[in-house]
Amino acid sequence: MLPAKIDFVPHTLLLITIVVVVVVGSYHSANLGPSCEGPGVLGVRREWMGVIAVVLALGTAGVALGIHQRSQWAIACWAIAMFLLAPVVSRLLNEVRGRNWRDDRANIHQIAIAMLQYEQKYGCFPPAYLSDRDGKPMHSWRVLLLPFLERDDLYNAYDFSEPWDGPNNRRLFHRMPPQFSWRQNAAENDTAAGFLVVVGISTLFPGPTSFRFQGNVADLRSSTLLVVQCANSGITWTEPRDLNFDEIRFTINADAPVPSIRSDCRGGVVVAFADGHTEFLERNTSADVVQRLITGNAQGAEAIKDR
Repeated sequence: MLPAKIDFVPHTLLLITIVVVVVVGSYHSANLGPSCEGPGVLGVRREWMGVIAVVLALGTAGVALGIHQRSQWAIACWAIAMFLLAPVVSRLLNEVRGRNWRDDRANIHQIAIAMLQYEQKYGCFPPAYLSDRDGKPMHSWRVLLLPFLERDDLYNAYDFSEPWDGPNNRRLFHRMPPQFSWRQNAAENDTAAGFLVVVGISTLFPGPTSFRFQGNVADLRSSTLLVVQCANSGITWTEPRDLNFDEIRFTINADAPVPSIRSDCRGGVVVAFADGHTEFLERNTSADVVQRLITGNAQGAEAIKDR
């Protein structure tokens, strides 16, 4: 038999260490695929993981107090239980994060399909914005896309005779279609667009003019970014403002406040291409590849296919 009495302090520290290691290990193993840590998803944010770690650590300290002066077999059984629990926690976190990523992908896919329907009807993609006679941006492509997202009610309620933030149009801020949200479970008062286009003369959205493909350009379509994700953009969904090619960093999930293609997923972002298909761009995708994809360079598409 093992000694009946054990020293409380070192064994408590040992148990706390075991729990912290298991929690951290589960957290990182769950990050093998696209992982999200954004608000609105319980058990995903770093803050939640910290709380869970503290609670488990305190719980472990209580268990250690309860088994004080008992055999070391209790510690061994507790350690084994925590080891067996790790895969369960990992799978749960993976499922929650995966569900959030799939929701984002569904939203951006609907936007891409609406873009293609607009192109089919008018022969071109919508302009990034409509401007007034002085060239000032007045209305966003997101408003122009409303009929193709089956939101004629919002389109008809929007007043094109006044700016996007005019007295009437301001009433629509809090009626943002869910497809434009950067997270599926957005709050009702959320007004920020989560999916943007990149505006520039070398992109599909040169500004107030519309872009149209010429001839057989299937390869070009599949290698050119159409819509990108941008969590916490700070851009009201009706606002005629997006990412500017000359101002953004081409690094995925670049630190704010620098404009960039980013999401609440630590692993990367979801994007849509000009042929309608969507992909997940990993965070370590090189800035050069991202720039090529924005400008429709086929080498950029080959680079992500070879990953």
